[in-house]
Amino acid sequence: MSTYSFARLLEADERAVIAAEVEEDGSYHGARGSSTRRGMSAVAALTMATAAFAGHAIVKARSSKPAAVAGSGEDSVGLFGLPPKLQGLVNNLHLPWQQQPQPALYHPPFGQPGGMPVAQGQPQFPQQVPQQQVPQQQLPQQQFPQQQPQQPFPQPQQPPPQQPQQPAAPATSTGCFAKNNYNYNLDWKAEGAGFFQEWNYLQNEPNSGAAEYVQGPEAQQSGMVQALGNVAVIKPGGPGNAPLKRKSVKLETQRKWTYFLMAMKYEAIPWGCGVWPALWTHSPDAGWPAGGELDILEYSNEITSRTSLHTAESNRCKLNRALLNKPGCPALVDAEYDFTGDYQCVTDYPDKIGCAPNDRSKMLNGEQMSNEPGVVAVEWTPDFVKTFRIPASQMPQDLAMDAPKPDNWDQFVTGYYPFAESEQTIPGSCPNPAGVLKAQQIVLSLGFCGDWASKVYSNSTCANKGYPSNSPWTSKGPTMGSECVAVDPHNPMGEQPAGPRDCCTNFIADPQGQFGTQQYLDEHGAWKINWLKVYQSQQAR
Repeated sequence: MSTYSFARLLEADERAVIAAEVEEDGSYHGARGSSTRRGMSAVAALTMATAAFAGHAIVKARSSKPAAVAGSGEDSVGLFGLPPKLQGLVNNLHLPWQQQPQPALYHPPFGQPGGMPVAQGQPQFPQQVPQQQVPQQQLPQQQFPQQQPQQPFPQPQQPPPQQPQQPAAPATSTGCFAKNNYNYNLDWKAEGAGFFQEWNYLQNEPNSGAAEYVQGPEAQQSGMVQALGNVAVIKPGGPGNAPLKRKSVKLETQRKWTYFLMAMKYEAIPWGCGVWPALWTHSPDAGWPAGGELDILEYSNEITSRTSLHTAESNRCKLNRALLNKPGCPALVDAEYDFTGDYQCVTDYPDKIGCAPNDRSKMLNGEQMSNEPGVVAVEWTPDFVKTFRIPASQMPQDLAMDAPKPDNWDQFVTGYYPFAESEQTIPGSCPNPAGVLKAQQIVLSLGFCGDWASKVYSNSTCANKGYPSNSPWTSKGPTMGSECVAVDPHNPMGEQPAGPRDCCTNFIADPQGQFGTQQYLDEHGAWKINWLKVYQSQQAR
């Protein structure tokens, strides 16, 4: 038997050393740990070893120099001296401290007026285990059945039963994303004929846009909201009562939640020039953005959808870039500032616009998402926020059975906000991880133009082009330059936001009926939602 170990300099005066004993064929026989890091016990060091190696791959590594901040990517880690069979395992192992920063569109808000890593599951130990005594206290979070007293690590037959009533344990982070192992139960849903029963209809339009949001009775009588069998439809109305406006709908749940998993199954979402749809959350318990705003699905014109987060200084959080750019994991670039953001979530327009760590390879525009319907979801825990997009053909069985296990949905993650781990690795960066967001209400809105869609209209394919439509003519707005301009409400340059020379507003309002906008929006300007569900876990309450 040989012993392989790794040592990692976390700071100039701190280190953690974990050793594990294995056969050269990779068989696991036990581990020991020690640490001089402040606050890290030998038990915690051992836990890190178990998490990193999952009971199989044991590494001998060394750090060539200390890093100023753990996970900053300044370490040089080499692997050496491994037997051939172990080397193959190591080559495929992404160690959690090997993090390399990588380089990373502007939009305003809709709402303006863990702990030390632990192994997931049980390590897979071989059937035959040589007798070797390991102190019991070295495995505080894993209980192994003592079928044969002379063997300290017998083969577990089944995982221990779940205990949902226990207090939440810190999130583990042994792979690309942290996990909580929560058990979720259905708490609320909007579905079928009663889809619209527990919503507020909002009329505020804080984004200098072309939407005139209507009240519930008008929305229902005009057919702007319809519950049709297993599909709820939310669509634009006709010209507004005010000049250069079009009627629309903004819905807000009457309930609020702290920590939850929300999932929405859809058949189509609004898309096209001038539209600005969003599925997002905000808090009724604090002024914007001190209660936090989380945008789950949001885009304008033909721009790809992205997630984003907005906070004030009082609930500030700057995410650790290294945690979002781990080797072997999807790169989650900050989509703000045209994908050059610095993961700072504090928002104070126009200089600070929030953070938006997104997997760019999974970003789709509204037309693409409508052509591939499915589920969008968000999980908010005291430690992190994750967003997901799941094609209907790949919906997990656990979600279909209303017993979702988002820890198993890593392949569907589109955005990730590691609050607690950012604070652990860079103290002071996210000082209150569990309170970045206050209790949240869910909002579905269909906006037009304004602070985002109007501003970027000139940079989109919408300018001076015909829009695909089945109408007798090809929908086309006023000619940019000679008939209209793109107006930025934050810097209008002498123009009137949502005014008579705003290209986006004139196309959407279409006051003379000359652009074919109504039929254009009737064709693909609507939300078509099968259900929206909220799940909660007793472990997070």
